[in-house]
Amino acid sequence: MRMDIHWLEFKLLDKSTNHPSRTQMIRELSRIGHRVRYFCGHRRSRPVYGLGRGVINYLGRPVRSRFGLGLLLAGLLTRVFRSLFGKGPDILMIDYSINLAAFPILFLSRALRKRPRIVLDVRTIPVNLRRFQLQHAVFLFSLRLARLSCHGISFITPFMRDVYRARIGLDPKRSISWTSGVDPALFDPDRYPEREGKEDFILFYHGGISLSRGIGSLIQAVGILRARGKPVKLELIGNLVNREEIESLIDSAGGEEVCRLHAPVPHTRIPAWIKAADLPVIPLPGFFGWRVSSPIKLMEYMAMGKCMVLTPIEAHRHVAGDAAWAYFSAGSSPEQLADAVEEAFQNREKLEIQGREARKLARRDFTWKAQAGKLAGFLETV
Repeated sequence: MRMDIHWLEFKLLDKSTNHPSRTQMIRELSRIGHRVRYFCGHRRSRPVYGLGRGVINYLGRPVRSRFGLGLLLAGLLTRVFRSLFGKGPDILMIDYSINLAAFPILFLSRALRKRPRIVLDVRTIPVNLRRFQLQHAVFLFSLRLARLSCHGISFITPFMRDVYRARIGLDPKRSISWTSGVDPALFDPDRYPEREGKEDFILFYHGGISLSRGIGSLIQAVGILRARGKPVKLELIGNLVNREEIESLIDSAGGEEVCRLHAPVPHTRIPAWIKAADLPVIPLPGFFGWRVSSPIKLMEYMAMGKCMVLTPIEAHRHVAGDAAWAYFSAGSSPEQLADAVEEAFQNREKLEIQGREARKLARRDFTWKAQAGKLAGFLETV
């Protein structure tokens, strides 16, 4: 059944380093016959990511202040009203911020049994450590309202789905989980050259570079491994937060010769960086926001046939299980990360063979095509 889908998010798409979680899903939904229009905000540019005219729709002006955020929200609310009471789509997908702001008209539309069917899509929960309690309370309130305003809720992981379905008393038939995914054609190790020179053992991470994501512990782990005589180096790519603290840790670990910071690069250049690395590391600590997450980098490292070091949180365990290619640390401390990296280093002759299993799993279960199939199947039932 062909569906027209309007997907609205209170999000700045050009600022995001993980835009494929939207753009690739839109592309795959389109390939199986659905028409998707995505509405969001922007910080600077208005990229269309190869999706063609009219698919991604940027609302308001460039967002650089609260006034800009207000204009974006007003634009999204106007679009909600048009989708609900004009010549609307079959499905209206929204995030929890829009559900909170537009609840009265969403509730009215559902009470009148009008189309479109409304689905709340949850890709993340609040992850600001200092404001987590307040922001999470608001998030949970929006989920409770969604029982009245939405026909269904989709979550990014099974763990997130199970936790919040129990918290709000949601009928299991009204929920689904679809995770992050990967484009196996782009993230294909055979497309990229081998690194020249193997003297150093290269660790790799890309994404948000902040203390809250465990990057401080990872840098300290490099210092510990160097002190143990291991020839490890670390490459970091992404938006840098906590600059002063992280640069200080890098100096203590051996300086830029040992830990190098790189600004974000286009998504299409990430596979080559992964190919050049020996061992990606995802050092996310046990903060609840990371436990219910689905790191897109995990699927990308898998698709590139890499073994990796992972912390023992549900987000990682759900995907990797007890696979040989996943070197789980005992926790997220520098010493625990160093021990896991050292274990992988001792098995470095086996890493390529073990990594092939990771690629097989990514290609079988974690492509964007597979996730689009899950989401489309659910949307047909709400």
